[in-house]
Amino acid sequence: MGKRNRRPRSTLQDRNSIRIDGQQYDVKDRIRLRGQLYLVLDRLAAPPRERFLVCDTSAGMQLRTLLVLPNGDATAQHLSVLRNLRNPHLPQIYNLHRQKDRTQVVLSWTRGIDLGEYLRRIECGEVNPPTPSHAVRLIHGIAQGLTTLHRHARIIHGDLKPENLILSRKPSRLSLIDFGSAWPIERTGFRHSGDGISPIYFAPEQQDVSTPVDERADQFVASLLLYRLLTMDVAYDGLGGQAGRPQFFDPDNRPIAPSESLVHPRFLPRRLRNQLDDVVLTGLALDPGQRYGTSNAWLDALKAVHLQLELRDASGETRSGLWQRFRHWLTSRRPERQTARNQPTNDDFD
Repeated sequence: MGKRNRRPRSTLQDRNSIRIDGQQYDVKDRIRLRGQLYLVLDRLAAPPRERFLVCDTSAGMQLRTLLVLPNGDATAQHLSVLRNLRNPHLPQIYNLHRQKDRTQVVLSWTRGIDLGEYLRRIECGEVNPPTPSHAVRLIHGIAQGLTTLHRHARIIHGDLKPENLILSRKPSRLSLIDFGSAWPIERTGFRHSGDGISPIYFAPEQQDVSTPVDERADQFVASLLLYRLLTMDVAYDGLGGQAGRPQFFDPDNRPIAPSESLVHPRFLPRRLRNQLDDVVLTGLALDPGQRYGTSNAWLDALKAVHLQLELRDASGETRSGLWQRFRHWLTSRRPERQTARNQPTNDDFD
C-alpha cells in the first residue's frame, strides 16, 4: 500500500533545474560524451567556436566548460595546446569526443567575471580598483601560466585581451580561458592573418604574420594589462599595442611611469617605485629586443616585486593588529584615567 502511493524519485534525466554551490540553474539540454552525462546550463559563446557551461554528473556535479569546435587545422592546433597545459591558471581537459564535422572538449570551469567586465565595473565606480600588491599578484600568476606555456609546452598564447581572462574571487586570481589564437613557437612564422590582433592588446610585432614572434609578445600584452590595473589607463596614451604601428611609431616613445599615475599611490612604498617602473616599462618596450629576453627572466623580475609588496602588506597587518591589542590592553588597565587629550593615536606608532 505504501509503495503504491510513494512518489517516484526525480533523476538527473528528468530534472528541469539543479542547484550547485547555492545557485539555481535551469537545465537547457543533456549531452552524453563517451558514456558521461553533461547537463547544459548556459551558452557562453556562439559558433564557430561555441562554448557552454555544463554540469559534469560523473564528477560530483562539478561545473565544466564545453567547447564545440569545427574540425580543421585551427582546431587541431587548439587541441594540441590544451593537451600540454599543466598549471592552475590554465584550463585542463576532462573529456574529448571527435565527430565527423566537429570536436567536443570538456574543460575545467573558473567561476568569476572576465577582466574586461571587472575593469568596466571599476570605471563605473561599482568596485574599487586593485592595490599595487593585488595587481602585481594577479599578473604574476598569469606570468607563471604563460611561462609554463612558453618553456614546457613551447606555445605562444597570442591573445591576452581582458575578455580571455577570468577573475575569480576565492582564490583571487586570473585564469586564461581561450587558446584559439595560440600557436607553437616553431610555427611562429606561419600564423593565420588576424591571430591575436585586438584593437589594443597586441604586441607591435604581431601586426605582420610573416614576422617571427616569440614569448616576448605575451610579455608585452601582460605588461599592458598590469599597467591598466595599476593606473586604470592604457599605456602609450591609450594606444596600447597600436603605438607600434607605422603611423604612430616613435623609437623613443615610452609610457608615463606607472608610479607617477597610480590609482593607489599610498600603497606603494617609495623604495619599490623604481623597481616596479622598471619591470612594467621593460615589458612594454615597443622593440622586443629591449624586453626581458626570456619568460623566466620576466617572471623573476615580477616575482621580486610581488614578494616585497606581499611582505609590506603582511607587516602592515601585523602593525595594525599590535596596535589594536595595545589599545585594548591600555583601556582595560586604566579606564578611569583615559581622556580625549592623552588618548594615543595611530600617528604615535608610525
